[in-house]
Amino acid sequence: MNSSLVRSFRLAAAGSLAVSLAAIIAACSSSSSGNNNTDDGGPGSDGSVNPDKDGGNTTDKDGGNVVGMDGGGGKDSGTTGQDAGPPGPRYVGRTTVNGTDVQCDWSGCRAMAKFHGTAASISIGSSGGTSSSNYDVIVDGVVTKKIIVDQTTSATAFVLASGLAVGDHTVEVYKRSEGNDGIETFHGFTFPNGGVVLSPPLPGKHTIEFIGDSITAGFGVEAAPTPPAGCDVPPLIDTFTNVHKSFAGVTAANLAADATFIAFSGKGVTRNFDSMDPQLIFGSAMGTQDLYDVTKVDDTTGTWGFKPVPDAVVVALGADDFNHPGDGLPPTQMAFQTAYKAFLTHIRAKNPTSYIFATYSPGTVDVPPAENAGLTICKAAVPAAVASMADAKVFYVNTIPDSVPSDATGCLSHPNANYHTVVATALTAFIKGKTGW
Repeated sequence: MNSSLVRSFRLAAAGSLAVSLAAIIAACSSSSSGNNNTDDGGPGSDGSVNPDKDGGNTTDKDGGNVVGMDGGGGKDSGTTGQDAGPPGPRYVGRTTVNGTDVQCDWSGCRAMAKFHGTAASISIGSSGGTSSSNYDVIVDGVVTKKIIVDQTTSATAFVLASGLAVGDHTVEVYKRSEGNDGIETFHGFTFPNGGVVLSPPLPGKHTIEFIGDSITAGFGVEAAPTPPAGCDVPPLIDTFTNVHKSFAGVTAANLAADATFIAFSGKGVTRNFDSMDPQLIFGSAMGTQDLYDVTKVDDTTGTWGFKPVPDAVVVALGADDFNHPGDGLPPTQMAFQTAYKAFLTHIRAKNPTSYIFATYSPGTVDVPPAENAGLTICKAAVPAAVASMADAKVFYVNTIPDSVPSDATGCLSHPNANYHTVVATALTAFIKGKTGW
């Protein structure tokens, strides 16, 4: 990326079968049980959700079944091998349960279901945030369209698919924009015309948590190759950002993994792009909650339970500590290294069995004067922090390709999809080499 690289801080920063979205929770990419916040009276410490006491099904006025929290009333999915669980939806991401509703806001949170029928809808509401949340709609594995959920949207039905051939289908909504765009509440899937819910799509082969800044979030990736004026402010930035196309999203797909993304534009290790912003991913000023420890970006009162533990954690931070002349001094190499190690130590404490892959933000560059040489400093500090961990499952990813100006054609000189894919290829190979996946 060229010397004009900027990391934006995100300004001001009927008769149908209804499925209760609290039926099956598989949050934070769990392969067997949910991974939800444990301090709100919803799920237990293992992320599971207790079924509705009566476990019964009611009958809609046209004769269709309404599925209770136990997922009853549906049809077996016919899967073999890995158990997909009882009929109902599945979720990936940091979620909380509020009655029969499920909430999430981080990038990449997903709600999905499998059904037998011809059509599907989902009811979503949103609150808080600075803009509108954008979701990809995926039908039978293919992205078919995008839906936009305004931050003031009450429960609204969004049609996901219609006119399908009668048969088994999967539908999914995948949050492509950033977490501070709003907290979404999933109220339920609906399958018209006598549709029947099946056991949910199977979990991914692995679970990965990605931690990073705007690069991990896929900031402005779809603005390339000619970003329009105003691409960095709503509503355009919400349109052009897509974590699904970031190096993290592509790596997760390459590894057939369920992924959680703790990614926020403008965030660094020792400081943020906006020097006046006290909230870091980790190591925030006294009295400010670290973003890594919260369940939702737009409600930092809830602490994440860190269960189940992901198979791997990928850390890609550092660009926003540097590359901002005139906005306070960047950290020294030792200060950056010390802070990076402190974060790795915290990650290990929260995820005692995970592989941890540490690197810097892809696309980090050196900018004069010497103290802003972010790429050079990161390439020295991150491996030193990893070595000092003396942990056999913590690795420095030394295969991230340097970027060139032609890679930085996204909004505000952020990487384009081609560079993200190149990085993902290198990261995928590195992870496979260390894990044997």
